[in-house]
Amino acid sequence: MPVVAKNPPPSRADAQAERKRKLTFAEKKELEELPGRIDALERERDGMYDSLADPSLLRDGSAVAAARSRLVALEAEIATLTGRWEALETVAGGG
Repeated sequence: MPVVAKNPPPSRADAQAERKRKLTFAEKKELEELPGRIDALERERDGMYDSLADPSLLRDGSAVAAARSRLVALEAEIATLTGRWEALETVAGGG
């Protein structure tokens, strides 16, 4: 017969951690600014894609490499900021 481990009752610290928290002033400000920052990066990314479609750029191998490198960095930054924005929205919405 398998032994089933019982979950210990939640401690006071666990209960406090689960309690809803509010955004700090700095987090509120960050939350307000994130959509604009993400939008600016997305516009830059779109511009990079447009540049890569230009045949004159494609003749310059180093420019193509630099553009692709910047695209990778933009995608990573957009993903990071979007994740942060979602996390702050979750806290602001009460969990």
